[in-house]
Amino acid sequence: MASGNLQWVAPKPLKLDGNVSENFRKFEEHWTLFEKTELKGRSEEERCSYFLLCIGEKGREVHKTLTFTTPETETNQEGETTWKRTTNELKSAFKTYCNPRKNITFEQHKFNIQNQDENESIDQYVTVLRTFAATCEFETLHDGLIHDRIVCGIRNQSIKERLLCESELTLQKTLDICRASEESRKQVKSVSDQSSANVDALGKDQRKHNYRGNFRNHNNKPENGKPPNKSCGNCGRVHKSKSCPAYGKKCNNCHKLGHFAKLCRSQAKNPKKSVHDVDYESDSSTHNDVTMTKNTHLLKLTTRQFA
Repeated sequence: MASGNLQWVAPKPLKLDGNVSENFRKFEEHWTLFEKTELKGRSEEERCSYFLLCIGEKGREVHKTLTFTTPETETNQEGETTWKRTTNELKSAFKTYCNPRKNITFEQHKFNIQNQDENESIDQYVTVLRTFAATCEFETLHDGLIHDRIVCGIRNQSIKERLLCESELTLQKTLDICRASEESRKQVKSVSDQSSANVDALGKDQRKHNYRGNFRNHNNKPENGKPPNKSCGNCGRVHKSKSCPAYGKKCNNCHKLGHFAKLCRSQAKNPKKSVHDVDYESDSSTHNDVTMTKNTHLLKLTTRQFA
């Protein structure tokens, strides 16, 4: 006995617009499953009634115009009516109506122009070819013509060359070669992508390291922009930034502040100096030298006067 939820499993009404042949193929496929699972034990009369119920209102209108070789019912001499028609006869009549005589030449032409689309796998491609071949009446040539179409229509040129080199090529061997090639390309791409990712990561680490190094060097650089081991242009010594002993001191050459006479940039203009002009530096380490130099000059002057 059929279940109480037949509306959920029964096929939808047949669509009689668009690709009617394909619509009936899908309806018939669904009906066969429905009949096997939900109509077990039902009589032919009940099965035919369910068929006409499922096929829909438009389908029932078509049913009225169909011609059958056997009557729907038969009445015996006693006046008893017996159901004679079967669901197979109903399906056959509708199939004839939905599938007018095909132009085999045109169907084979459609098959022969099917090329593999971009990003279409070999299994997807062969499914398309099988679908088109179903209406071509290839019969015993079916598999041979499909593998010929694969060789001609496959996108990858290296696989095509490989297939053309095979002397005894069957459909199964063609599919095995194509699948193996597809899988190897996927593996190579995966390895290549991983290598590229590693290189990118290494480059990022290197740039990060260089940035840190430059940042450290920038922080270690003296504020005045001079390297710490270069002598000062104002006092001639090496010292920390803002610790120049000439800071605030007057030059004995140009009388400007901020540098000693020995590093005065005005020396070229004033090359002559008085014998009494002596550079005085503010730090205690040079005070004795300056005093001794001054006393020596005074001694020389005194000696000249008494000479």
